[in-house]
Amino acid sequence: MTTSGPGAIRAGAAPRPESGFILPIANRSRNPPSACAAIAARGKGRQLVARRNRRHPSTSISIRVTYLPPVDRLLKLGAEPARRRTWPDYRTLGLEDRHVPALIRMATDPALQAAEERDPAGWAPVHAWRALGQLRAAAAAEPLLALLQRELESDWVMREVPAVLGMIGPAALPGATMLLFDDGAGEEVRVAAARVMADAGLEYPERRDEAAAVLSKQLEDWRDQGRLLNAFLVSGLIDLQETEAAPLMEAAFAAKAVDLEVNGDWEDAQVDLGLLTERLTPPPGYAGPRGAAPRASAQSKQRRKAEKQARKRSRKKK
Repeated sequence: MTTSGPGAIRAGAAPRPESGFILPIANRSRNPPSACAAIAARGKGRQLVARRNRRHPSTSISIRVTYLPPVDRLLKLGAEPARRRTWPDYRTLGLEDRHVPALIRMATDPALQAAEERDPAGWAPVHAWRALGQLRAAAAAEPLLALLQRELESDWVMREVPAVLGMIGPAALPGATMLLFDDGAGEEVRVAAARVMADAGLEYPERRDEAAAVLSKQLEDWRDQGRLLNAFLVSGLIDLQETEAAPLMEAAFAAKAVDLEVNGDWEDAQVDLGLLTERLTPPPGYAGPRGAAPRASAQSKQRRKAEKQARKRSRKKK
């Protein structure tokens, strides 16, 4: 994983706290301080962004990004709202359907994604794709699916964009289905596609059966695909309460073809599906590396549930 920003959108680890101000980049660019100040003050919607110089990593270059109001307000929000588990309602900034093209451009803007970590503008793509989800912007489905495939190194993209595509819903389903069924695609991308399907099925009850059918169909190949993908297929089916797929899930668990760190074991899955009221046996210790037997990742499971609840709260802001 890389460690450069946009507010470290490309970073694997959680971003460090920011000062909340635009970087003082004038002395590290080709422009003198007065020229940089003049550029920054030329008009609304224009902002200097500090970008790492790939030829000389210890220095930065300055570039201009131009967005008109009210989209330009996202350039200044910075890290604090981005780190909130429950997303702000970006429509209170005046964002409407007519701003969708500019929001798509911002969400996929390479200059912003390459911005230095401390620059508030580097967090603008996060705010932009969240706004697209809240606006149910069908036009954003294809660009965001492409972003998923392009930014595999980004924890922010891989964690949030599937949820956004789930909020967009119907327009994202064909592309997500194709990605999920693509045996040549990487496992991370297919896991993201499975999450899109599950979230869309939850967000749009009329598409729930379609989403469950796609996830079940892919789980039929559990023998020929990774344990992580199988686990997220099971997770999606649990979210959608697809009890008809229980025999298929049981077979995958019995063959040890499911990553137990995601949902727990088959008994946990049955409890989550409502097929059992509680476990019949004590939670097992899952064998770790070199014969170690740590407890099942309860913290990981709790974190995933918390993230689901947070996405649900964000979806309620319609």
